[in-house]
Amino acid sequence: MDKFRALWLMNHNTLRAFEVPMLLDMGYEVYCPKMFPYDEGNLSASVDFQYDDSLTIPREVIEKLNAINFYQAVPQDIIELLNQYFDIAFFGFFPEQLKMLVEGFKGILVMQPFGLSNGVTYTGVIRDSLGIAFLDKMEKLGERFFFAQSYENIAEIEYRFFKNRSIYLPLGLKDAYVKNEWAGGENKILFVCPRINTSPYFNNIYTTFKENFKGFEYIIGGAQPIDVADDKNVAGFIPKEQYDYNMKHLDVMFYHSREKRHLHYHPLEAVKSGMPLIYMSGGLLEEIAGKKLIGSCETIKEARKKIKRIMRGDKRFINQIKQEQAILLKPFSYEFCRKIWDRELKKIEELIEKNRSGQIAQKGVHKIGVLLPEAYTGGVLDYTLRFMKSIIRGLKEDHKEDVEIIFGHLDHENFKDGDCFSKIKEANIQIRSFKWKLVDNNYLNNIMELKGWFKEYQPGQYCIPDDGANYFEDCDYLVFIIDRVPTKLFTTKPYVVVVHDYIQRYLPEQYGAFYEECVINLQRESEGVIVMTQPTLEDGIQYAGLKKEKLYLTPLMFDEIKLEEKIINKNKDEYFVWSPNIGRHKNHLRA
Repeated sequence: MDKFRALWLMNHNTLRAFEVPMLLDMGYEVYCPKMFPYDEGNLSASVDFQYDDSLTIPREVIEKLNAINFYQAVPQDIIELLNQYFDIAFFGFFPEQLKMLVEGFKGILVMQPFGLSNGVTYTGVIRDSLGIAFLDKMEKLGERFFFAQSYENIAEIEYRFFKNRSIYLPLGLKDAYVKNEWAGGENKILFVCPRINTSPYFNNIYTTFKENFKGFEYIIGGAQPIDVADDKNVAGFIPKEQYDYNMKHLDVMFYHSREKRHLHYHPLEAVKSGMPLIYMSGGLLEEIAGKKLIGSCETIKEARKKIKRIMRGDKRFINQIKQEQAILLKPFSYEFCRKIWDRELKKIEELIEKNRSGQIAQKGVHKIGVLLPEAYTGGVLDYTLRFMKSIIRGLKEDHKEDVEIIFGHLDHENFKDGDCFSKIKEANIQIRSFKWKLVDNNYLNNIMELKGWFKEYQPGQYCIPDDGANYFEDCDYLVFIIDRVPTKLFTTKPYVVVVHDYIQRYLPEQYGAFYEECVINLQRESEGVIVMTQPTLEDGIQYAGLKKEKLYLTPLMFDEIKLEEKIINKNKDEYFVWSPNIGRHKNHLRA
């Protein structure tokens, strides 16, 4: 059997030094990315080329991958290379990277959550950053997705799918044993607090620490994108030599966190060096220890008292702390982690084999609902037919993908005789009518509670396309063929919107502010907006406030129009086709 080939799409220094060599020991080939966004989420990041040597793939492919930022959308040709050469992807939690992998990678996805602040869930962050429809997309991955929690309590507060797909892949630390390098002698507290002037969260931690430890000398480590110029005790980023010196010679480290599902590396590094660690109780360190250690403190008063004893040189007390705290390293040791990783990866490797042989169905978009939310019987309906035929031709004929189209139309007297749908019936497209169901926020909050998606909607009125069955929930994807909705839309499905024009920008008196708000909200909550002219695209950016990447400029489709021979034979510069109605905005008089 060939080796399993893994994408390890993280750049964290300490984590890479442990996990990648362990995967190599387990027989994997491993690719590590060579680019990362230089932002506050990557202050402990770097690149490392040495693991390229583990790969048995063409050198030119490796060089192509090395030029890619895997924390954002990735070109389709690169996605194809990932699917050709790799079986599994290990990745942290960066929403755009998650989106790229869920939508493009066909191997096994192993998301490694390292824990968030108390009260914050991965479900909630994904929902708010990528939309509730993305949660639905992830569920369609089924057994190809794993929620590989770094601590055993992370999944317990997440939604159903993450709980069901959770496994335990413990976080490790290279050389996780006590080295007894600490000597002490400098009566200072070592405290780590990065991003003081750029993060309100860390600024609050910094301010609280200074208030709580008045009268003590201290050094504050951690990278500072903006210098803390008014505090000489904030060291900022320091070379490794100085970092190691501080660990060996400062008297004590204080760790503030009471987070139950997240832990920083620096308290563990203090324990490694043999430095006494004083920390607040109730957090993850206490759960790891399994009991209250002597270095654990219920109150700041207790922490100050214990730090004073260490600074006074109370050797018996210091030795007690050092002996007890060694237990904190055990769950991060190679022996502990390797045993669990071996067990859990055996399950994953069975799925890799199934996936290689095609036994796991790749669930893409199979059923698309194309919704006409107003009772248009003219040009928009004609465009709808051409649009649906284009989808069928593009997916079924060109890409050999199975696709089923559901045409959803507003239940309206304009459509009672059904004659206007004759061409749609001829194309063997299913037809389904719907009404706009108006609901309040309490109705939606109940849906979110039942799904476990933890979202609360603001008071107000919302609309749902009610097809008399399940609100088009049987569809994998929705297309709103125009951007007209009676109020703010609610759907759990991913969708795109076709925008023919931004008429309300130019004739605001005909529509009003509420209509404008609903239409713009529909577009902003969508996965994409399809336009047909460059001016409309520019309106989307300037007026609707959409990102350029969200707008798709497509050509007008005229393949259904049959021109008379005498027109076709004329000089093409003498004629053009214009098919307006009598609306004021068509500008007949000006034309």
